[in-house]
Amino acid sequence: MLSDACHKRNVPLCLYYSIADWNHPNYPNQGRHHELPPQPQDSPDWDKYMVFLKEQVRELCTNYLLNVGPTPEGIIPQEAASILKRIGIWKKSVDESFGQVTADTGLVSIPGVLVTKRDRTLYIHLNKAPVGNGLKLKPIRVLPSKATLLNNGSPIDCVVNLCPSDHATQQPYLRLRNLPANGMADTVLIAKLEFDRPLDQIVLKPGSETNIELTK
Repeated sequence: MLSDACHKRNVPLCLYYSIADWNHPNYPNQGRHHELPPQPQDSPDWDKYMVFLKEQVRELCTNYLLNVGPTPEGIIPQEAASILKRIGIWKKSVDESFGQVTADTGLVSIPGVLVTKRDRTLYIHLNKAPVGNGLKLKPIRVLPSKATLLNNGSPIDCVVNLCPSDHATQQPYLRLRNLPANGMADTVLIAKLEFDRPLDQIVLKPGSETNIELTK
């Protein structure tokens, strides 16, 4: 996915492999400064070693793309293990916002917010914590039929109304309210918004709204 995205945008992608497995019997150790001395059990074969190397890379890219530095003894430090477990719990709860979705970077222009979508559902990824506990999703002006915080499954308080900054245009927008920004400050909040109409109809034409607050 990373490779496809980089190529699509003509961004160079560089990957490095570190470090060669000098203990592998097919690695051609020659006793150079970065290698082991030749070992009695060695069966040097560069082509066979490259098959092993590529399979290692495939495994790393398929099963893990998180970087953890083990100790010299090959043990994952407890601090890193704790972080990985926390990330795993988070990913399990929000995984549906990443699978079989498309990104829509132009739907809302809010710094630190990523939007993915599927059918009539939007996923709002708050990569940066919102200022306060609310978020205005301009230019969306339709109340979702259901709004859920994927992190813990709790409902999200939503409203379509005018903020003080909107009175000049008299255009109300969808706002998410009472988000647990402080209580869940150590994670990325992801809101799931389900609509009763196609997503291309949730941004209404200007001039059709009035100063009316709609609540669930």
